[in-house]
Amino acid sequence: MIMHAANRILRGSAIAAAILSLALVQARAGTLYVSNFGNNTVTAYDVTTGVYLGTPVTAGAEANGFTGIQVRPDGSFLVGAQLTNNVVRYSSNGTFLGILDPANTALLNSPQGLTFGPDGNLYVASSANDQILRYDPVTGDFLNIFASLGGAGHIGPIDLTFGPDGNLYVTAFDNGMIVRVNGLTGAIMETKPGPPGFGLAAAAFGPDGNLYVEGVDLNTFGGNIYRYEIQTNALSLFIPEGSGGLQSPGGFAFGSNGRLLLANLVLDQNFNDVGTTILSYNGQTGGSIGTLVGTGKGLNIPFFMTVVVPEPSGLALCGIGLILLLLYTTVRKPVRRRNRAGDLMFF
Repeated sequence: MIMHAANRILRGSAIAAAILSLALVQARAGTLYVSNFGNNTVTAYDVTTGVYLGTPVTAGAEANGFTGIQVRPDGSFLVGAQLTNNVVRYSSNGTFLGILDPANTALLNSPQGLTFGPDGNLYVASSANDQILRYDPVTGDFLNIFASLGGAGHIGPIDLTFGPDGNLYVTAFDNGMIVRVNGLTGAIMETKPGPPGFGLAAAAFGPDGNLYVEGVDLNTFGGNIYRYEIQTNALSLFIPEGSGGLQSPGGFAFGSNGRLLLANLVLDQNFNDVGTTILSYNGQTGGSIGTLVGTGKGLNIPFFMTVVVPEPSGLALCGIGLILLLLYTTVRKPVRRRNRAGDLMFF
């Protein structure tokens, strides 16, 4: 009888733990949003399965040449547009809401990456004039030039992201370097040269706290992913060209499961997209896992993308609470009682 009770507890706790793990994964999985330069759309995919979820944003005359993308807590989108020199707001269902700083008092020129800062403001890489501009994402007002990066010549900033140290890290395409900028003052702290002959583009911090950077060969347009260890200032190859079929890297992001998701650009000689996919890699080793999103699912020159992990809904939280209760009841200390015959029983 004692062994039977013990086995019941073990079976119950294992099942409850498995259900809890599945519930947490499902609650945290999230959505991959992709900004498509080629047709001015934002497309959405399940970050775990790669299932195509639709096209929440299709731009009109207000924007051309989609680049950086961020999603606000209310689900609305902020998207850079390189060819119209603006940052555009759309609702969660794709309704055009307006343009940040519509008079362009900031002199935004060829916007690329976007990121939110610790202060809640939006930071934008203005590539053609080597500036990082700061905006209020709620009002759309231009706040100031946060950093000027072209003092030693044109660098062409492409992407930017705040690190765990509170500083801003900017990649430069035209001179192939990483620029560390003081996250409070905007002053340049140091620069890290990339591999010779490579322009640096999309960037993201990984779960390990290191910066991962895309390098594009300026002659062949092939490319690699590099890991930049911000504590040691070391730059190393993480995903080489050819791994998993990688040809030319586009946008990338880390999924909620720790995987690195990378657009593999396939373009013809006229710069038309003829078969781009999204590949998946182990976020710790760089090993290829396979194709997450295949061709024919809305991708069209995706230079930037982001992953949004939703907060668990009230229903999901209730379900997780019930699972935790089940887990508790199956592993709690057995209660000893005696039956009418006086035999010791366990419940």
